[in-house]
Amino acid sequence: MNKKNWEDFSEQLEIKIKKEIAENYYGEKVYLEEKWKEYEELLKELKEAKKKLSTEALRLILLLDDSTLLTRLEKETGFPFLECAKNCPLWTKSKECQEELLKELLLPFGFTKKGRFKKVVFKAYKRFYEAFKQYEKKLKETAAWYKLVKKETESFHKNFDISNILNFFSRLDSFSTESTQDKAKVWEELSQSLKLPIPPSPEENFPLYKPPPEPEKVRSILSKIAGLYFKKHPEEAKKKLEKLYQ
Repeated sequence: MNKKNWEDFSEQLEIKIKKEIAENYYGEKVYLEEKWKEYEELLKELKEAKKKLSTEALRLILLLDDSTLLTRLEKETGFPFLECAKNCPLWTKSKECQEELLKELLLPFGFTKKGRFKKVVFKAYKRFYEAFKQYEKKLKETAAWYKLVKKETESFHKNFDISNILNFFSRLDSFSTESTQDKAKVWEELSQSLKLPIPPSPEENFPLYKPPPEPEKVRSILSKIAGLYFKKHPEEAKKKLEKLYQ
């Protein structure tokens, strides 16, 4: 093989190597980008689940808006209702706007207003518990997906070290006139821009609360708390019952 043929062969081999590396890199990159897009969709669903949970917590707080009784409710259930409710978009709204939430509760049957109020509180807790289970499920699902894609992305960065690849390309390019210092700066900037960013884990923005008791396990406790509220604030309790529709 003469010199010209060798140069042609060397050039074609260089092009083939660069092309293969680039195709493998971008193929894997596109795959992971799609995975992160799916993660973003899961995050949207998780945000909705969190909003639903905080709304149901606020609904229960509106029914039992007595600091002493709310403290007892949190102690008996082990759940931070006030902390959770603050995530609800309606938390900063007027009381009249908040109380629109009560209209979503159907008025249960009861021989007395006190009996009805107890049933309304229990019903509100059941709604809250169902919302919690959905939130818990969605958070675990999102966290598992995040862990998987994060691990794959870290392996991708390890397998396709951009700095090493670019330095390799630089060594292949024997006709480059740029200084070593300039190349290093360009390679570093390009390396950072080509990396796939890894977002924060879902646990950083979505707390995993301790599961509250199942409704039936705290039925008697809720009944006592609701009964105490009705005794302390009878007129307020009656007004809240009036907001419910059949």
